[in-house]
Amino acid sequence: MVLGFVLTQSNQNENSVNEIGTKIGKKAPDFTVQTIRGDYIELANLQGEIVILDFMATWCPPCRREILHLKEVYSNKSYENLRIISIDIDASESIDELTTFKEAYKINWILARGPSLGEKYKISSIPTIYILNEHGNIYYKNVGVTSASEILEKLKGIRG
Repeated sequence: MVLGFVLTQSNQNENSVNEIGTKIGKKAPDFTVQTIRGDYIELANLQGEIVILDFMATWCPPCRREILHLKEVYSNKSYENLRIISIDIDASESIDELTTFKEAYKINWILARGPSLGEKYKISSIPTIYILNEHGNIYYKNVGVTSASEILEKLKGIRG
């Protein structure tokens, strides 16, 4: 009887990791997004990499602070397989505005427009970040500004 419960629990835990959702432990919803350069990025193609999804808008002061924290994280050479994608969820912002923002903040990672991803990921406030492990599962989520030290601490933990 106990063995049956343990096996059932194990299967439930295994299945929950494969379930798609926006909560920690779930498989992150797949998407394809166009970068401001015109390239397409598909989340499913980033398996094997740690991914930080940064949902933001250029007019948002806390998002601008978050960008500075992400710059510090990005400059940390300890994470070779780290991919950061900042996704502007404001449909009114143009590629030109995003390009100007990227240049002004000297962003070296992917910047893309993705208003529909705000809905898909149930973004209620910005900035919101998700950290995905190498399997595409949500390891960490935070609504509001996340310090560089907090992100780096989570990245250490993801490697276990």
